[in-house]
Amino acid sequence: MEAGLSKLRVTELATEFGISPDETMAMLRALEITVRNPASPLTDEQVARARVRFERDKRSRAEKSAADAAPAKKKAAAKKAASSAGASTPATKKKAASKTASKTASKTAAKAVPEPEPAPAEESGAKTTRRRRAADVAVAEAKAAEAAAAAEAAAVAAEAERAARAVREAEEAAKAAKLAEEQALIRARAEEAERQRAAAEAATTPAGPAAAPAAPAAPR
Repeated sequence: MEAGLSKLRVTELATEFGISPDETMAMLRALEITVRNPASPLTDEQVARARVRFERDKRSRAEKSAADAAPAKKKAAAKKAASSAGASTPATKKKAASKTASKTASKTAAKAVPEPEPAPAEESGAKTTRRRRAADVAVAEAKAAEAAAAAEAAAVAAEAERAARAVREAEEAAKAAKLAEEQALIRARAEEAERQRAAAEAATTPAGPAAAPAAPAAPR
């Protein structure tokens, strides 16, 4: 059950008031309390407001009934007093008048008592709490968004750094390969030049002395 939610439902509140669930729902709607059906649960604050309203309406109905019945009672009392006027003494008349005045004063005092109004402190406090919770949620969401943005920016920066490092490594490897190729070409050219020089030297070196002619054969 949610926080602040009582176990009392509309039907149970109607039973407590001694009225029908439809009348109870109409009274709750007049208090701007939204209920879907007689089985809807009510919060403690809603139950308190409904009880205050029911007691106020109950007093209003009782006072209205008393006001409507007062003229009839006065007529009956006047008729009774007129019928027994011959046998009444001044003291009896004074006592009856005092009693009537006392009843009138009691009714006037009852009407003059201000009707209690439900204190809005609890409702105001609940609204303040809801606003604070909403503000806390907004702050938490903003912090989470900032953290996510920072993490994404860090990931992007790390990826850019890895890409730049890969480019640098590729450039260095290309330079090393080019340098090795140039060095190999230089060595090949040097070796070719050496072979050509050796061949030229061999071609310019004079041959050794020719063999002596054979001696003539002796006569026989």
